[in-house]
Amino acid sequence: ALFLALALGVPLGILMGWSRKFSDSASALLALLRPVPPLAWVPLAILILHGGEAAVIFVCFLVAFFATVLNTHVGVKSIDPDYFRAAACLGASRKDVLFDVILPGALPNIFTGLQIAMGAAWFALAAGEMIAAQYGLGFLIMEAYNLVQTPTIVIGMATLGILGYISSAIIRLVGNRLMRWREEAIGVKR
Repeated sequence: ALFLALALGVPLGILMGWSRKFSDSASALLALLRPVPPLAWVPLAILILHGGEAAVIFVCFLVAFFATVLNTHVGVKSIDPDYFRAAACLGASRKDVLFDVILPGALPNIFTGLQIAMGAAWFALAAGEMIAAQYGLGFLIMEAYNLVQTPTIVIGMATLGILGYISSAIIRLVGNRLMRWREEAIGVKR
């Protein structure tokens, strides 16, 4: 779900930040869909996708998708317009602007969005598994609740916390490696 949100959300966020016309069209749809709570999608997803696991993955995708799109859009919009003018003066093509101005400029926000998306996806995964799944940590926690097994609930919660921390740490590590140039630009020494 997270990789699909990344593959679809980042390009959509870039297009929204780069093209005002596209942003106006896409923002209306996003503004309508984004406020719907993730768990409200579960019953519809179960009916459409004919199964609990696919519905949970779909809900995780939606949560991660919105966080990724919005942060990427903000990242592109926050790039100083002087960079675009400088690229145009130097004869940069649209492809050059995309790869040399937009992607590097939006990368900090993209990785912030990915960390938010990862945390929200873990939340949606656990909640969705509690409602619709036949296995998984959320299902385990709910079953332990029904059987009044407090230690199992605590272990399930701790496992979710540890996995969430590790996944966010991996995203931070990848982001830091891809943005070493930024550390040098702002004067951070390692």
